[in-house]
Amino acid sequence: MTEINHRRADHPIHSIFLERWSPRAFTGEEIGEKDLLALFEAARWAPSASNLQPWRFVYARHGTEHFARLLSTLDEGNQRWAKNASALVIILSKTHRVTSTGELRPAYTHAFDTGASWFALALQTQLAGWHAHAMAGGRQGEGHAGARRSGALPGRGSRRDRQDCGSFHPAGRSAGTRKNQASASPSANSSSKDVSRANDPRAIELP
Repeated sequence: MTEINHRRADHPIHSIFLERWSPRAFTGEEIGEKDLLALFEAARWAPSASNLQPWRFVYARHGTEHFARLLSTLDEGNQRWAKNASALVIILSKTHRVTSTGELRPAYTHAFDTGASWFALALQTQLAGWHAHAMAGGRQGEGHAGARRSGALPGRGSRRDRQDCGSFHPAGRSAGTRKNQASASPSANSSSKDVSRANDPRAIELP
């Protein structure tokens, strides 16, 4: 049995799984671009069906003019605390793939694969001394379309680039411990850059 941070696993596991949690209070500390890209690098190495790597990360760092654009896509309740994150990230997932014959087909595992990528990102964030909080707290009913209308997402592109807005992802230094942020229970329940394929993690900073 493993016990850390008042959390107890039923079977022996690595401590990082119990140390990871999702705070709702951040210090607003700046995160360097190299530090942030290192988190996306971990996400790049997640497994995916046929190595298609359907995930895309659109991000803005705190203190840049683009941060407010991403923040505006969140509902008001989440804006109140996410405004102090060091970076905001919108996680996208490509819903279709192109076959070797050029046929456009649904990518049935895109959400599963992108979830694996996010968790790799979350663990690397924890290992690097930061915290991440994944959520689906965009403005109600707007989702991907609302984020695109606000200018927070790049242009629509072709049918081959169909994407689904999976979640929002504030990251930063926690402003307290898990114990004194009881309401923030653990989640158990800028130039334009295209930096997935085998050589880049598809991290796109807002232009």
